[in-house]
Amino acid sequence: MLKKKSAKNKNQSMRDIVKSIGNRFLEIQKIAEQRGIFLNHRELLECRCGLEEDITTDGKLIVCRKGAEGMDVGLRFPEPDKRGKSRCPGCGRMLKLRRINTP
Repeated sequence: MLKKKSAKNKNQSMRDIVKSIGNRFLEIQKIAEQRGIFLNHRELLECRCGLEEDITTDGKLIVCRKGAEGMDVGLRFPEPDKRGKSRCPGCGRMLKLRRINTP
């Protein structure tokens, strides 16, 4: 009987540890988003007008013109809504992105 309680306590401790790690991961993810770091949770947006999202070498999400990758124009596409729609900050066109399938 004591062994079962001990195993149960170990399982609970393990669940607590995993939950703590998961919560810390979410905190770090939120900080990264606040700092403009792209978390690779979706495809990058691009519009027919020539504006597109790009990622700098330090992981920041920027908007540039096609052919001038890495040169931030200072505009930002709004984060897509639940339906995957966003509006181009240059021409105002509505865009729909394909979500990245995650396992």
